[in-house]
Amino acid sequence: MTTNNFSGYCLLNSPSDQVQPLTVLTSVNHTEAEIKGFNLTDLFVKSSEGLPVINRNGNLSATINKSVSVDLSVDGNLTLLQELLTFLKLSASFKLQKNKTLRLHMIEPKIDTVNEFQLDGYINNAEVSTISPTFSEALQNNQIYVVSSIIKCRKYSLEYLNSNSTDSGVQATVPMAGELSAGVHTSNSDNDIISSEGDNYITIGVKAYQILCVDDNYLGTRSYRIRRDEKIKSIKGDEDFPGNTLQVEKVNVSKS
Repeated sequence: MTTNNFSGYCLLNSPSDQVQPLTVLTSVNHTEAEIKGFNLTDLFVKSSEGLPVINRNGNLSATINKSVSVDLSVDGNLTLLQELLTFLKLSASFKLQKNKTLRLHMIEPKIDTVNEFQLDGYINNAEVSTISPTFSEALQNNQIYVVSSIIKCRKYSLEYLNSNSTDSGVQATVPMAGELSAGVHTSNSDNDIISSEGDNYITIGVKAYQILCVDDNYLGTRSYRIRRDEKIKSIKGDEDFPGNTLQVEKVNVSKS
């Protein structure tokens, strides 16, 4: 069974070590968002509040931190799976089969996060950069999101679900010097299992908050924030942060 610790995070279509907290996303439509390599500091400058510090290598859950699993259809997540196998140097070892579902296990995943209240304070007290008219328009239309947390992992396993036949050609390859060490186990059941572990973490999922454009018609001012309510806070509290999180099926990562 899959765990629900992935709740609130969106999968990247292309795992990447370049996607980090404070990365900026643009909403394309109700099902897709894209990352083009911009950081929050490219859009918001000269804030009177400090940029929040990234807290690294935390546990995804206080109760479950050994493995997080998610079921993925091969057809619907082909790019993600191809990119993951390429990164793990397993493209020649594991055949992706159409009309099948894979269970992706992220073993001992970690999260990097920033404090949402501090993030809100930074944005609300910053000036908007003149980096791009396109971004300015997207900001006004509430299409820009900022990553507050990432899920990263360096050890994965993959297995087919509900399969009546297996790919008997699955074999372990001998890694070249400096490559990830890979191991493959083909069981006697209906499932093929392949796993790989490397030295580097890659980001596979993100949690991001919508940057809201707030117009004060009485004062004639415009500001931005990720917190929904009117009262600004920049405290470290245990309460849930009242912001709009990204809810899409696909986050495309630009290769440029």
